[in-house]
Amino acid sequence: MRTLARTVHMIGLAAFVGTVLSHVLVSVVADPSDPVRYHALMVLKDTGTQFVLIPGLVLMGLSGIVMVRRMPRPWPAWLTVKLGLVAAAAANGLLVLLPAGARIAEAASAGAQAPDALAREAIAGPVNVALILAIVVLSIARPSRRRTEALS
Repeated sequence: MRTLARTVHMIGLAAFVGTVLSHVLVSVVADPSDPVRYHALMVLKDTGTQFVLIPGLVLMGLSGIVMVRRMPRPWPAWLTVKLGLVAAAAANGLLVLLPAGARIAEAASAGAQAPDALAREAIAGPVNVALILAIVVLSIARPSRRRTEALS
């Protein structure tokens, strides 16, 4: 069960990170002065969110719950911090980025822009990338108090 949960977690992570990277690329190349291309790119971004990013998050969330429930308590400090960062990234994504992305796609469909949503996305997007990087670093390094004390 643990191997299956880890495999599902990695598939979800790949879908999530891949979509985030493609969102960054699309945001860089999207030129509002070409309304047809801009609309197509914003729809692509929104579609990727709905059909790749969100399912990736669901896979990571469910498999993460399975893995954490099987761990003995008390949890290591790094895991507690990681779970807090995951909650912050999820909240930022669900409460700020998803609505902003939907608003941007909706405006692009009408041949317009949504400067308010673009501004929110321009701030919340990099914040989420930083949170994700911190989560990945914690997941790989798994710092423990004993290891930290041994290094000093």
